[in-house]
Amino acid sequence: MTLKGCTDIVLTDVRTGRVESHHDENMVTNALRDLVSMDPAGMRFLSSMQSNFKMVPICPNAAGGVLLFPKKVTESVDGYLPPADQWPVGYASNSADSTGDPLRGSFNSNESYATANGYRLVWDFGTSDANGDVSCICLTTSQGGAAYLGSTFDSGSGLTSISSVSESGSLASSIFDKVVGWQDGKIYSAWVTSSYNSSKTYSYVLHVATASRLFKSLPLSQGTNLPTDWSESTYSLSYTSSQQKTWCCCMDGSTVFALAVDDQASSTVHVCSVESSKLTESTLAVKDASLCSGTSGFNYAIVAGGALHVTKSDGLALYKVPMSDTTSVTEIALPVTVGNNAYTCLRQPFGNGIVTGGGWRSYTDPNNEFVLTTDGTVTRVAGFDQNVRFISPVGPYEASCNSTNSYLSVIDPVLLTINNLGSPVTKTADKTMKVIYTLSKATS
Repeated sequence: MTLKGCTDIVLTDVRTGRVESHHDENMVTNALRDLVSMDPAGMRFLSSMQSNFKMVPICPNAAGGVLLFPKKVTESVDGYLPPADQWPVGYASNSADSTGDPLRGSFNSNESYATANGYRLVWDFGTSDANGDVSCICLTTSQGGAAYLGSTFDSGSGLTSISSVSESGSLASSIFDKVVGWQDGKIYSAWVTSSYNSSKTYSYVLHVATASRLFKSLPLSQGTNLPTDWSESTYSLSYTSSQQKTWCCCMDGSTVFALAVDDQASSTVHVCSVESSKLTESTLAVKDASLCSGTSGFNYAIVAGGALHVTKSDGLALYKVPMSDTTSVTEIALPVTVGNNAYTCLRQPFGNGIVTGGGWRSYTDPNNEFVLTTDGTVTRVAGFDQNVRFISPVGPYEASCNSTNSYLSVIDPVLLTINNLGSPVTKTADKTMKVIYTLSKATS
């Protein structure tokens, strides 16, 4: 079935009663099709999924939210992940807003209804809601419209876990716990081992292991389906140290990285990367960088979107260094309430350069959570669970794991449609706004 969509925007000046209307046609992405049809890792148990992420009826559930972006979004039927370079000026779900979030509007259930060949969805934004320029409007899931990737008004995190499976045994702890990414149909794990030699220095070896699939058989059954076809390669590093160093391993695109920070006085970050079985080593000068030891599996430095992100020693900021221009170091202040030992654990959950961070402990610290987009915008949120190793998303789903469990989550704010407006619509505090979205079957 082919779908089409159109959007109507109605702005009303509350002082004069003047009405301003806009109409645009939409591009429908493959997100809704993939939500319904894909089952990565064999973990999409429909019976439990419906209780955590209500899929049906499609409207107004799987298609029950709206996102308003200040900039245009690249139009691609398969490019439906949250855009990496901006944060929405507004959003709304399939319910009335009771949170007080100034970005969130309310679903108008009285004016929303099924049509002869589709559905009409209506959201209302008051004078204090979603003020700013709107250049793109996207239909999303109901949970994606509740808080986007998170806010301080809602516990939503942009990911809804729909199933989990416990894992056990030496394979889980030795390889599966070190997963760093999923690329081109292979799962990647990476870790660094050290040895102390007669010259009283530590030398290091980077291990990169791959398996052909996330799990060895489908459907998944508990504790029996970890991959068994791991292929491991080792790379001896030229870097040595007089004290044993903590390493962070991550993956950006198709490249595996291992990162270590010398003592803060030296202001040096050691970057080791492997791509197509080729090892490259380099050093970056980053003043006052910190790579603190802590709970296993937590990264205090990562490469995301082609840039190194490393925590400042006081925990109140991080440094961003483009790998293409390592002399350009930007310090980004973090909206955290606790510094010093409240270390910042960094993740790249969507594989597109968006970075999330939180407290180092194995539980979520709502005072120290944030989302960083590639344009440098930092948004404080409450809800991102840092106690997992994220794997690159598979379609609209996110597979992740820690040392004991594997998880499958829905990426809530996937873009079901993309509507780039001909010119920006400006919503101000003296106007209300009604967004009317009609989704229907396309006629040949």
